[in-house]
Amino acid sequence: LTPKRCGALDIVFVIDSSESVGLANFTLEKNFVINTINRLGSMAKDPNSETAKGVNTYVPTTFHRFSSDAVKRLEWIAGGTWTPSALKYAYDHLIKDSRRAKANVTVVVITDGRFDPRDDDSLLTYLCSDPSVDVSAIGIGDMFDQIEENESLKSIACQRDGRVLGMRRFADLVAEEFIDKIETVLCPDPVIVCPDLPCKTGCEYSGPHRDVSVCGLQGSRQAVLMLYNCTVSLCGLQGSRLARRNAELSFVFITDGITAGDSLEEGVSAMRRVEGIPTVIAMGTDTDQEVLRKVALGDTLAIFRGEDYATLGKPTFFERFIRWVC
Repeated sequence: LTPKRCGALDIVFVIDSSESVGLANFTLEKNFVINTINRLGSMAKDPNSETAKGVNTYVPTTFHRFSSDAVKRLEWIAGGTWTPSALKYAYDHLIKDSRRAKANVTVVVITDGRFDPRDDDSLLTYLCSDPSVDVSAIGIGDMFDQIEENESLKSIACQRDGRVLGMRRFADLVAEEFIDKIETVLCPDPVIVCPDLPCKTGCEYSGPHRDVSVCGLQGSRQAVLMLYNCTVSLCGLQGSRLARRNAELSFVFITDGITAGDSLEEGVSAMRRVEGIPTVIAMGTDTDQEVLRKVALGDTLAIFRGEDYATLGKPTFFERFIRWVC
């Protein structure tokens, strides 16, 4: 379960179904829509943050309420490109009188090139008349390297920084990296939802180290989260086991890897004795790789890195870390 929540969203996809796109690329466009909504839908389990969505294909303009099956059934129209008219239709029929109260409205426009010269180019900025609507324009193909074509994308995106996205191939639409990127565009400020798990104070080490918290994870895992300014010896583990019976004990270390060596071997040995599974979050660029490797019990894949402590608050880092631990 993705530990993030997005607010209520109304999303309209305006996708190009012109002849130049082709059937294979049109299928990739549909897969992009499905993948994006599936991603955002997993972030909207809260009943107060549902995601409403629609797909608007143009040439000519048609509209479909979103479901995965409905999008899969969309047919490639293979006509001309009427982008300005499609934007006007999207606002007049899908947004103006249909938007939900308190829902953010976002439009994602995908096109592979110039629109038909018979269309009204003044309509390119039609969505910009409503400041509450966010518009992102995705241009696909080499032609958007040309200044005049890139300007049309900027007009569609209301001249907003970061809202014009370009790529060479339609296949890039469904790449995981691009889905991650469009997620941050559509939901720039997600709420991180921490698990509602029971937590109790573990033990106090008599030395210069901080307290240890032992937190129960649902299922068959238990985690020990250690926040410290040097590598701690694992207090309490030399005696009775702190974890629940038959639970996998995971240790999470947040450190810069700089530590005195006298207690390191003792702590690592204690973790081995209880069959602990370590995860190390190494902060900063001046880290002691050998210390990190020892704490991770030689597993370099268990070492997560961040340039600074602000990295800990980034949704992408938090999600990747939770997936690893859980």
